[in-house]
Amino acid sequence: MRSAEPTWRWMKAGLVLAVVAALGAGALGAPAHAQTRSFTVGYFPSWVGAWPVVVAKKLGLYAKHLPAGTTVSWDLQVVGPPIVNNMLAGKTDVGYFADFPAIVAATKRDIQDIRVVATNSWSAGQLCRVILVRGDAPEFASPREALKWLSGKTVAFPKGTCMERFYSLLQEKEGLKMEVVYQSPEVIATNLRAKKVDAALLFQAHIAQITTRGIARVAGTGVPWSCPDGAFIVMRKAFIDGQPAAARGFLKAEIEALRFMAERPEETIKIVAEEVPGFTKRELWNALYGRMPAAAGATEVNFIAKMVIDDEVRKVMQDGVKFLHERKVVNVGALPDGALYDELINEVLREMKITPPLVVIRAQAANPFKD
Repeated sequence: MRSAEPTWRWMKAGLVLAVVAALGAGALGAPAHAQTRSFTVGYFPSWVGAWPVVVAKKLGLYAKHLPAGTTVSWDLQVVGPPIVNNMLAGKTDVGYFADFPAIVAATKRDIQDIRVVATNSWSAGQLCRVILVRGDAPEFASPREALKWLSGKTVAFPKGTCMERFYSLLQEKEGLKMEVVYQSPEVIATNLRAKKVDAALLFQAHIAQITTRGIARVAGTGVPWSCPDGAFIVMRKAFIDGQPAAARGFLKAEIEALRFMAERPEETIKIVAEEVPGFTKRELWNALYGRMPAAAGATEVNFIAKMVIDDEVRKVMQDGVKFLHERKVVNVGALPDGALYDELINEVLREMKITPPLVVIRAQAANPFKD
């Protein structure tokens, strides 16, 4: 298998440190005697599951909900695995992942005690379980018809991600055999355009960027295979125990941001566009609020802000760790006790008097942005 190192033009080595005090008047007004506490949050801005972070920063929600004197640093990455490494090293305290990296992080208890604390977004299989085919591919009546065309061709996706897990599932359930190349989202877009690869598995918002530009089309989702996906907030247990008020405050800011995203979609996209360069507002809208083709098995519900770790989430994560163990990706066949740690989010929801799910974002037919 060939591989390519993930690169983005906009990523800079020094783009790690930022403080909440610069994001809202509340932190600026903290009394001088307040105890200074800090923690680091890892996320990749092109993943729609991390967009509540972008919104919360812009609206000053961390300054509103975190204890006075608390500062936050940001660990920005292209995909989830580097954040897993930083959490295992104790450098990052909070992470945003799809299921694959979240499971890997939570099963390394001998290195670091990491807990999955909330499910901030959920779909029936169209956040990162999406099959793209190059723009000149035939029109397909169904995802399974697309798989027949793809047999023997070349597919690209980032290594160690939920996309790799989806491909393995298609191998197992449908006997799909393709040449696999591991590439970053940016390289994949270039190679789809140049027809150096025939298909790709990617995550939103890269899916929307590539399809909106006509580089590729959505040919399938995880829906026909009953393969839901989602985004998870993960925290080091040492952070939860050492800064419980900050851990709760962080989740409260998340909840407010998710509500804003549901109630004010156009403003949300304008905010996100400031932190996700290389994407147009039209592309970002399609990533969260756009409609995927029904022939690809897509549903009209794009995004459910569950927050809770319910039975559906537990099943996906438990099945996931078994799947990864069989392929020797992780060395345990079940999640460690307490890995799905819902005590924190349940406490926050009680304090805020909220009944989950928070919001449901449905696909919208019209896109208000022209560029």
